[in-house]
Amino acid sequence: MSVEERVDAVVVKWCGQAGPYPSGQNLQELWVSTLDKHDYDFQPEGVRRLIVALVNEFNTGDPRLDVKLAPTNFEPKGTVKTIYLLAKWVAASSPKTAGQ
Repeated sequence: MSVEERVDAVVVKWCGQAGPYPSGQNLQELWVSTLDKHDYDFQPEGVRRLIVALVNEFNTGDPRLDVKLAPTNFEPKGTVKTIYLLAKWVAASSPKTAGQ
């Protein structure tokens, strides 16, 4: 699977509702539209769980990437607003090296 497909799969699992979603889908709006699937807010808990899921996904598989994201990278003040921007951020992550 491509990085984009893997990010999409993580987002679908994270929000709890079958996708796929358009790459321009706003993450916070997606979260709000699926509130019946979870009982915590987008910030900080929803974003924290998304980051953990992405780090876990890219710790294995090909490519293995050193995903570095923080809740501040996401709305309301961050630049990661859509699935597309999230996939770009992850794809730009450094490859993991042996021992990482």
